[in-house]
Amino acid sequence: MAADFYERLEELCEKKGLRPQSKEIIKLMGVTSPAVTTWKRSGTVPKASVLLKLADYFDVSLEYLLGVDEVGQISETEQVLLNAYRECSTEDQMRIMSYVIGKNEDSKKTGKIGVKKLKRKLKSSTN
Repeated sequence: MAADFYERLEELCEKKGLRPQSKEIIKLMGVTSPAVTTWKRSGTVPKASVLLKLADYFDVSLEYLLGVDEVGQISETEQVLLNAYRECSTEDQMRIMSYVIGKNEDSKKTGKIGVKKLKRKLKSSTN
């Protein structure tokens, strides 16, 4: 995972026309250039406060920054839906999952949702 972190950092910096050791990034993180070099060479990861600053600056999740997740950002619509889902009761969340499962089975598309996994979760939560 540590190697993935530095690769992600380079990738995110490149998108903004920066390098991980640029003055802007160093200042943002509140670290020294040698610290960044250490992350690269040793494969270590900075402390949580630095990771949070980077995730916020690049508008990505910590999971993405650390190489755990491949989806860097979700759309504004997806965020609104996620927030609304989280505010629902467990019963309503189960209804939503049932609806999604039904839609996926109707269209014979499972995509990234993982219909079997959702079915198991739905079944276990109703028992």
